[in-house]
Parts: sequence; structure tokens; C-alpha cells
Amino acid sequence: MASQDPSQRQRLYRCSFRDGPIRDRYLARLRWLGDNLRDPFADQVGQADALDDVTVRYSYQQVPFTSFQQFGELAGLVAVCGGDDAYYSGLKLKVISEQTWIDLLGMPLVKFAQAGFLILSWARAHDGSFDVAVAADPGVEQYDLTPELMLTVFHRFMAAELAELRQRAAADRNPVPTLRHLDRNPLQATPFVGIGAGRYVAPSMHLAVQRLSLAAIYHIGLGKYKTAFAEDLGILIEAYVGRQLGQLTHDALVPEQKYGTKSNGGMTCDWVLSMSRISTVFEVKSARIALPGRRSYAAHINDMLKDVGHALDQQIRRTADLIRADDPVFQSYKLPTDVYGVVVVAEPHLMIGSEHYRGVLPDPGCPYVVLTLRELERFVAAVLAGAGAGDLVRALTASHNRPESVIVEAARAVGVPENPANPLLESAFDLVTKVPTGAR
Repeated sequence: MASQDPSQRQRLYRCSFRDGPIRDRYLARLRWLGDNLRDPFADQVGQADALDDVTVRYSYQQVPFTSFQQFGELAGLVAVCGGDDAYYSGLKLKVISEQTWIDLLGMPLVKFAQAGFLILSWARAHDGSFDVAVAADPGVEQYDLTPELMLTVFHRFMAAELAELRQRAAADRNPVPTLRHLDRNPLQATPFVGIGAGRYVAPSMHLAVQRLSLAAIYHIGLGKYKTAFAEDLGILIEAYVGRQLGQLTHDALVPEQKYGTKSNGGMTCDWVLSMSRISTVFEVKSARIALPGRRSYAAHINDMLKDVGHALDQQIRRTADLIRADDPVFQSYKLPTDVYGVVVVAEPHLMIGSEHYRGVLPDPGCPYVVLTLRELERFVAAVLAGAGAGDLVRALTASHNRPESVIVEAARAVGVPENPANPLLESAFDLVTKVPTGAR
């Protein structure tokens, strides 16, 4: 409180919420409680979205630090993007092939993941530190990796010297000192900081984990191959969702279909799953909330309406109507007319399941839920372990709680482990950690 002048402190102390409702001007005064907590949005007193702006910004700053998976991101990267040229060709990708990963990463995708796994494992076991001498350990050879490959991943994608980090931080520095805690963190691109003699430390292991994720690959590939890479990645994610759903015992799993005529028709949603006497329509959106959408409420809503909103209002609504009308496009599948919708997003859209955001998003004409890829994996794993698919879909689409909490609660209700294994994800993780036959 030392930085506040007396008149400011007196106004704060006189502010009492016991005599009436909490107002924007009272909330604005609370910013004086911390010397370094001033936020530009707190100055928008009287503007309707001021508090929403603050909520959006701080949510995207803080929540990711408490919701990451230690190695799930790495396994998910391989599960989604891994494959051979026959697989990529079958999906009619524009730029991604086996050679693409070598050109982009300097090695095949699985080798990149294996090297990353060893780096993360060492760092986690040593309180976030990493010594480049580890690359010469004979144990690395068990994974058919060379020291050069391991150090390529580390130096090219994960590490930077302190002087370089200082330059990058200064280049995008807020002119207002008390706002600099909101600047973009240069550790997002290179989470390990050199401290001399080949030793590095990761102040946040969350950022180190994220550097070997699907989100990181998206930005790395976008820089080299532009929108063609993003489009290919979207196709890979759609295919992965279908492979996940294909693990379930179902009556029908229908991929995207053409309906209507050329002049009056289109495409149905990416997948329709028929099981437990309900039809669940899945639309996959690989678009991410861009940086402006992480800083203000209006931009955040605009981003959501462009991808999730469009999926609800156009794609899921139309597909649900076609199912209920027994349209010729679905007649041979005999789909149940009790329809539910699921929008699957590549990255978390924080707060999107709340009552407030549901009021902003369009109504698709059926119960719906927005799931991340990780939540979809947990949904599939819970059903495979014994949770009722229909009951779980109904619970997810009816709740405003986080989907992860709903899945855990449903699992507990039927005696299913809270975090059951997902076979497809487990196979990808086994591929990353597998020691080749004949290795020492």
C-alpha cells in the first residue's frame, strides 16, 4: 500500500459494501490493494464489459498453469499427427508427409517426441534443470537416438540463453511498469534458460510441457507452411476424433456426408455416433482463440462465434434436423432421433460451458457441450471402462460444470476409475517410450 497516496487509501477504506450493492466503481478501487495488480481494463469504469475483460485476460494467464498433463500432451501430439505416407495420402493432405516432419523438425515426428520425452523426464526428476551432458548418456541410445538429435530438439525448440531472453522481453515491453506482468512471456517459445556451463533451468515446467504439444506444432508448422499446414492439421484432428469414437461399441459411426443438391445442400457434421439409443453429432474445430481474444471479452466472444458458434448454429443444427427428418443421407443408418451435439476444440475455450457463455452462443436446437481433445479422450476412456455412454452424454450436455468434473463424477457413480486409460492414447505413449528390440 506504500505506493498509494493518502487520499486514495482513504477512499478505499471508506468504501463499504454492507450498505448497498457492489458497483463497478467499488471494484475499480480494489485495484489499489496491490502495487503490481493494475490492469488497463480496471480503468474502464462504467463500461459494461470491463469486469468481463479482466476475467478473460486473467483466466488465460492463470488456468493453463494448473490444468496441463505431464506427458499427455506429448502422447496426444503423436496420436493425432503420427502416421505414414499412406495414411497422410488417404486424408488428401496438402503439405504434411513423413518428409515434412524431417524438414520442419530435423527428424521424424516420433524421434522428436522421444527426444522431448527424455528431456522432460530428466528435467522433472531434477527440479526443472537440464544439463546438455545428459545427451551423451549411453541410456539415450536405447531409444535409437543420437546425442545430436536430442540436442537439436533442446536447442532449436526449447532453450535460450539469458541475454537472448532479455532482448525478446525488452522488444515487446509495456511502457507502463506496473503492467509488465501482463506482457507476453518469452519462455513460451524457449522454456529453458541457460545459466552457464551447459546447464539450463525451466522456471515453469508447464511451459516446457507445452513446447512439445499439438499447439506448439501448430505454430511451428504455420511459420513454415502457412495456412496449408493449419488446414492439414485440422484434417488430422478430425480423423483422430473419428478414431477415438471408433473405439466404442456402437450401432453406427457416420463420417461427413453430402446432402441435398449442388444448389441447395452441403456437408453434414464430421461424425455422427449412434449408441445407447441416442445420436451424438460431433463437429471438430481446430481454430484457436487468437491473442486478441485472450485479452478482451468482445474479441473473445467474436472468436468463439466464428468457430464454435458457427458449428452450433449451422453445422450441428442442420445435421440434427436431417437426422430427425430421416433425410435420405442418413436413412440407411437408422439413426435415433434423440439428438445431442458435441463441438470438439483443439485447445481449451475457457469458461465456454458456463451459463453466461451459453447465453451468448447460438442454440443448435439440441442439448450440446464443448469438449477439448483431452476431454474427448477422457469421455471415451470412461465409457470403455464401464460408464453408460448415453447417461454421460446427457450429463455433459446438461451441465455448466467443467466436463472433466462431470466425467469423473459419472465414473465414480458406477465404480469406474476416475482416470481410466484411453487405449489409443496409451498406444501413442508406448510408441514414444518404447525401447527398440535389440537395444541395450
